[in-house]
Parts: sequence; C-alpha cells; structure tokens
Amino acid sequence: MLNLGFISFASPWILTAGAVLPLIWLLLRVTPPAMTKVVFPAMLLMFGLKPTERTPARTPWWLVALRMLILALVLVGLARPLLNADRGDEPGPLLVLIDNGWAAAEQWSARVAAARDLIAAADRRGRDVALIPTAPPAAGEPGPAIAFESARAALARLEQVEPRPWPTDRAALATALATLKPDARVQSIWITDTVDGPQRAELAAQLRNMGTLSVIAPDAATLPLVLAAPQRTVGDGGINRIEFTLARIAPADAALPALAYTVRMLDGAANVLARTTVEFAAGRTSAGAGTSLPTELANRVARFDVEGHPGAAATILADDRWQRRPVGIVSGGLAGGGPAGGTAPLLEDAFYIAQALGPSAEIRAGRVDQLLARPLSLIFVTSSTELSEAEARQAADWVNRGGVLVRFAGPRLGAAAGTGTPLLPVNLRDGGGRNLGGALSWGEPAGLGAFPDRSPFALLDVPDDIVIRTQVLAEPSPDLPDRTWAKLADGTPLVTARQDGAGWLVLFHVSATPDWSNLPLSGLFVDMLRKLMDVSRGVGGDDAAAAPATLAPISLLDGLGRQVPPGPTAGAISTTAFATTIAGPDFPPGLYGAPDNRLALNLPPTLRDVTAIGSWPAGVTVRDLSRLDVERDLKPWVLTVALILLLADLALSFALRGLMPSARMAGWRPARGAAIAAVALVAVLTFAAAATAQNADSEAPLDPAVAAAILETRLGYVLTGSADMDRVSDAGLVALTRVLSGRTSAEMRAPAAIDLAAPGLTADHLIPYPMIYWRITGGQTAPSAEAVAAVNHYLRSGGMIVFDAPDQVGAVGAESRTSAGARLADIVGQFDIPPLMELNDEHVLTRSFYLTNGLPGRYATGPIYVERGTNANDAVSSVVIGGRDWAAAWARDASGLPLFPMVPGGEQQREYAYRAGVNMVMYALTGNYKADQVHIPAIMQRLTQ
Repeated sequence: MLNLGFISFASPWILTAGAVLPLIWLLLRVTPPAMTKVVFPAMLLMFGLKPTERTPARTPWWLVALRMLILALVLVGLARPLLNADRGDEPGPLLVLIDNGWAAAEQWSARVAAARDLIAAADRRGRDVALIPTAPPAAGEPGPAIAFESARAALARLEQVEPRPWPTDRAALATALATLKPDARVQSIWITDTVDGPQRAELAAQLRNMGTLSVIAPDAATLPLVLAAPQRTVGDGGINRIEFTLARIAPADAALPALAYTVRMLDGAANVLARTTVEFAAGRTSAGAGTSLPTELANRVARFDVEGHPGAAATILADDRWQRRPVGIVSGGLAGGGPAGGTAPLLEDAFYIAQALGPSAEIRAGRVDQLLARPLSLIFVTSSTELSEAEARQAADWVNRGGVLVRFAGPRLGAAAGTGTPLLPVNLRDGGGRNLGGALSWGEPAGLGAFPDRSPFALLDVPDDIVIRTQVLAEPSPDLPDRTWAKLADGTPLVTARQDGAGWLVLFHVSATPDWSNLPLSGLFVDMLRKLMDVSRGVGGDDAAAAPATLAPISLLDGLGRQVPPGPTAGAISTTAFATTIAGPDFPPGLYGAPDNRLALNLPPTLRDVTAIGSWPAGVTVRDLSRLDVERDLKPWVLTVALILLLADLALSFALRGLMPSARMAGWRPARGAAIAAVALVAVLTFAAAATAQNADSEAPLDPAVAAAILETRLGYVLTGSADMDRVSDAGLVALTRVLSGRTSAEMRAPAAIDLAAPGLTADHLIPYPMIYWRITGGQTAPSAEAVAAVNHYLRSGGMIVFDAPDQVGAVGAESRTSAGARLADIVGQFDIPPLMELNDEHVLTRSFYLTNGLPGRYATGPIYVERGTNANDAVSSVVIGGRDWAAAWARDASGLPLFPMVPGGEQQREYAYRAGVNMVMYALTGNYKADQVHIPAIMQRLTQ
C-alpha cells in the first residue's frame, strides 16, 4: 500500500514499470511511419518541381506524448488508485464491533459500507480482523465467533450480518471478549447505534485497554425512532380518533433539529389507508399527532410504521385485538337513542353490555333490520326485548350465514320457557327459573364452577366472589354438556351455545343487570363478552371454541421492520404467558396464534426506558457516520480514460497515413485542423457571451418549468405549503397523465408544481398549463396580490382551475384546525370568479370523453360547482369547485398500487374517478365542442336536402 496524501495505490509495485517510459519514447521517435503511396503524373510535368510538403522521418512529438500518456494511465490504473482510502497504518490486528440491534436499522447500509471499507483496508495490509456483532443471535442459531481471522473471511461473514429486531447484549459480549488474548495491541473500531445499555462503558474501557478505540456514530438527524402503540377512541358517528406518539433516542445535550416524519397506516395487503405527519420541535425528543378514520377503514389497519425509516421499533403490528368490531344491541330501552338511552339506564341490560364492550367495540343500537343494514360481528338481544316473527327470521338467516347471536335471560324469557321460543341454543324448562337464597328458598346463592375445556372461556380465571341468585334452567338432554360453556358450582348450565349453520346461538341463563347476579358488575363479565367477540370473528366449529394452549408464530418482523415467514427455530408462546412476554431472541416481534385469531408481539412497548449514550471514555475518537470519506476505486475510471485516448490515437494515426477518405478529400492536416478548431471554439464562446449579455440586458431568463410546459403539454398543481399534500397532488396527476396517455390521444409529460408565492410571479407562468389542480387545505396561506392578478389573467385567458377542498373524515389534510371548505371560500373570494351553478348531468363535463354520472373522486358525495352559462372562452367553465379528493383517488405509488382507499365504492369507484379526471382534462383541452352534438340531427337533415 502506497499513500500519496489524498490518493493511495493498492498495488504500487506496478508503477515501477514507468522506468521504461523514456526508452519507449526513444523507440517511438526513431521509428519512421509507414510508407505513403504517391501517384505520379506525367514525367514531363515533374521536371523542375520541388515538393512543398515533406514526409517526416520520425513520428510527431505530440503523437508520441499522447501514446506515453496512454501507457502511463494504464500503469496507474493497474496499480489500483484509491481515493479516500483508510490511512490508518497501525500495526497489529483490527477488531470491528458493529451494533446490529433494533436501533441499527436506521442507516444500516451505511454501517455495512463503513465496516466493509475498514476490513478491505486491513486486507490490503495483510492484517487479521475480528468482526463481532453485538446483538445476540436468535434462539437455535450459533453465536458469533470471538476470534481473529483473515480479512477476506471477515468480509464474507459481514455479508451475513443483519440487524436484529431486539436489543444488543453488550454485557455478554464483554464477558466473551475477556477470553480473547491477542499477541499485539488491537485497533478497535466500534460502529455504534448511540443506544446506551448495561456495561456499555465497561465494554468501551475494555477495548481501550486492548489498544486504541475509535467510534463511528450516526448524526442527530438519523437517530433511532420508537413508535408507541397507537391509542384509539370512538367518537360520535362511529368516527375513530387514532393518536400517535413518536420518540427519537438522543443524548440529553444533543442539538436536535426540527424534523417531520410521516406515520403510515396500512392494511393486510400493504395498501396505504392513511398518513399523518408527526413534527418534532427543535430540541424535543418526543412528538405526537393524530388522525380520524371511519370504523370500516380503522378496522382494516394491520400495520403502523414510519415512512422511510425502517426498523422493528418504528413498526406496530395490529392484531385482532385492534379490530374494533361493530356490535349491535337489540334493546327495548332505546328511547334515548342509544344503548343506554332509556329512562332508567341502570335497570337495562343494554347499559351493562355497552359499558363492558365500549372500550373495545363500536356499539350500535336499534331494531334488527336497522342493525343488519351494516356489517356486524355480534348481536345482543336483551331480556327486555321481544323479537317479532319477521325479526326472528332475519336474525336466524344472519346467524346461519356466520353471525353470533347472544341472548340474556329475564322474566319474559323465563315465563316463555317451554313454548318453543326461537333463537335459543337449548330448550328451557317450564315454570321459569329457580331462585337461590330467596325468602322462599332453602338454598344459598351459588358460585361459578370451572369453565369446560372446550369453552372459549376456558383460560379465564373464575373469581370466588361471583354469586348467582336467579337463573333459567335448561331442559336436560344428552348433548347439554357439549353445549355448556359456563356452569355453576353445582353443574347447572350458566352459558349455553349451539352452532346454527355457520354461526352461533349463545344464551346467558341470567340477566345482564345485577338483579339476578353480580356477574355484570365484575371484570369477568367484560372478559366473557370479549371472548364472544373472538368467536364472532368467523371462528367456526367446535374446535374453534377451545382456546389453544400455545400461540405459534405466523409472521415475524426482521431487523428492518419487514414481515417475514417464521424460521425453523422460532418457538411458540404459551397463551397464559403471552401478556408478559418480551420481544427478544427467543420470541421475535411478530404475529402469533392462528390466521383467524392473531396476537401481535411488538417491540416498542419494551423500550420505555431506553436512553442514548452520553459520553465515551477519555482517548476515544468519535466520528460521524454520515461524514465518513467513502473509499472510491479509481481503477475503472483511469482505464476508461486510457481507452478513450487509445481510440483517439488510432484515429490520428489513420489520418496521418492518409487512410481516412474524408481527411484526404478535405486535404486535412493536423496543424490546419487544430487552427480551425481553435478559431471555431473562440467564435462559439464569443457568440455565447454576447447572447448571454444581450438576454441579461433585455429580460430575465425564462423559468425552466415554464419553458418545459411550453415545449411539451403538461398539467400543473399548486403548492400548498404542506409536503404531504403536495406529494398527493403530484402522485395523483402523474397517475392521471399515464391514464390519459393510455386511453386518449393526449400525450403529456410529467406534471409541474406551481408556487404562487414565488417572487416575480406573472400570468406567463400559468398560461402554458391547460388545467391546474389546486388542493385546498385548512391551514393554507392566502395568495398574494401578485398571485391573485396572475390567476385572474389565467382564468380570463382560457385556463381552467380545479379547486378541491375535501372536508370528509379521513381525507388527506382534514385534521387542520380550519376546515378546507371554509378556507376554500376565503381563497376563491379573492378571485374574479363568475356566477356559479351546481354541476348537472347535462353539463359537457359529464360527456367530454366518457359518459359519467357526475365527477366522483375518493368520495362520491358533495356538490360540484361550475361556471354558469358563459359565452367567453368557447363557453368553457374556467373553474371546477368541489371537495371529492380527486388527487387522492388517482394517486398511486412507484409500484403502481393505490395510495388511498375509496369511500365507499372501492376499486369500481376509482375507475369512475379516473374517467372523471379524463373528462376534466379533455374538457380543458378541446373546449365545449361536444355541446354542439345537439345540432347533429338538424345538420344531418340539412345535408340530406
């Protein structure tokens, strides 16, 4: 290895061949060129003539110099020059310690590249290397070898090192390093993740005592992130509020910049359902944000992560416990309009059911036909409710298709026993139930017995303080034990169930009020109802009612936050121990259980007390990972230059020998060609300078975006000041442009962003765009007077602007303090907008290309306004004003997948949204010509005459 300041040579001995360059120079100079064929004219014409040009006896010096340069470049390239090669020339072995725990996922490729450069430099010097990852291996995998080996073997092992979705174990590593006995001082380099842990300082001191220690750490802008489990609450109208908390792990004295991150919500197919921005203030290590979604969308969420920042700590998997299932209550006490809305709610079953399931389910109340109008997971029929024949038929059909109907006993049900009451899992005895502990009873109130093994309540603990005072009795039958899910201490059934088709009929033999027992006042009642929700998730068959003893891994998270299949060594978790299990090498984070009953084990809940590294021992050098000088191999570049010069030498040699026809015909000479090239170069430079000066004196240079729009047709969108909003607008118009190219003859280029706040904005910046999409957000600033004048001129000159201000829940940007609709009125009021009318089915916009029913977007409802009949600009409306989130409906990611779900029409509505976008663009491009179709019959009749 040879170091020459900023450049190094991996094979410097090849440069010794440069000593023969002077000899080669001499040989090339004395060697005459090849003989030239000369055609002589008649002999008489040659007498007395003297040649004006002479053929040199040796090769021209400049050609020899070119060939010497080519040879020198070849020698330099073969010597393998390296730029920014590691200049550490410490003798002895090299120890590379690389943190590969959960916090190393951020900039993992940069960490691997730094380790690769260090080991490659050691290989060039013949040094032994010990590569040691600090995270423990997964259960069943062999641990890392703590020993020195050849650098090439270490490079091969580096390719197998990957980040782990659990913390590092530096304490165990410190113990293992105590057995390492090197023969010389060791140069140790620690590529750290900045997360502190047990014995981190002791490990650093141990490495420092072995020789020298330097640390490579990330900067404050790429710190590890921890996403806390989202909190979900249900508000009025079934709207779910989801709150996020994001933390960045940094030292207490670090100068933290203000940064913004995007948290995504994805469904099981990796489709993005929603995004929200979390903004960190300068110096803050924690930030929060929230968003609102309808229950149908919130229940589809399967994963939360931080966009562009991989890692298990920045990922939360949502399991079946996240799904807030819609639950219906058919109750007689609905005067107040809700499950607890009666005149005396504490005396109604619906109140106690709603209190038990309110935190984990969406409660709906109403009659059977009202409840079944929307998808439901579970229906409760209270003791005060009597189902009509029609309602009973509807409920029976719903159960047969897979629903779960739960009934509670009461005075009415007890009095009707034995009369063939429908929708019951067992037959009831005549004469009502039995009273325990009453004035006319010899018995005492009974307690609960152990739950049967085949019951969904099998794993629940039975409290000793539950007492049953009144119950309805089941008629004995051979299959009664199989239908019993809960019983009293004396064996009397308390909860019975029967499978009916694909669904279940369940009966509590007590009421849901405290009149018959204190069960509704206990936590066991809540757990039992939640277990019934587990059954309602489509778990069919008798085996489905039994809870598994262990939860097998379904899919696991790797260190980069990707869901991968479980490996052969992944173990199952005991059901009883799952709540206290910590994600780690034995049980990696992921989904456990069965495909229809999944539980998520996430890493962030175990990272509450994580701290960052504050300081390092004296004598330790700390370098920034993002500012490391990357080693670059210049060999390919040097040899490429040599090859280009060799081709140039070949062309010059042919020209000198007269073997190039164009050169002979033009009478080309090297000196003459050089002079012509010099004169041409001077002329071009002079003309360019004069043109630049003249353009600078006359007017400012044209905006490149405007120039591109003039040369090639493209759509435009107005920048809102929100990066998320602008990304949605750009992605939507890019996708719409592709649809236009595939379905119409309109060929457009990529859409352009228009900044109305740019200085010097004029109408000339807007005129080239046939249609401009303007997404209005609640926090958008008002346009300046300069921008208002430019927009007014654009609208009067035939341009069209689509104003989009969605205010629906779940719309992108709908979380602003000020509604988008109110902001739209403020902004539009500043422009010279003509009188408007609501879009109807007769407007040309609905048939400019496709015949459409309105202009649906991501949302299909809400008025759309266009300009009322005008004769200006070919009777084309200059504005389209709505709030249907068209850009979000069109937007797709780089792989072609939709970015946002459609509400409520699904993918069919997305197709209609694309057709609406095509109609808008074709309307802006072609004008109102389709309105003339009404005259076609008269024109055809006139032609026939």
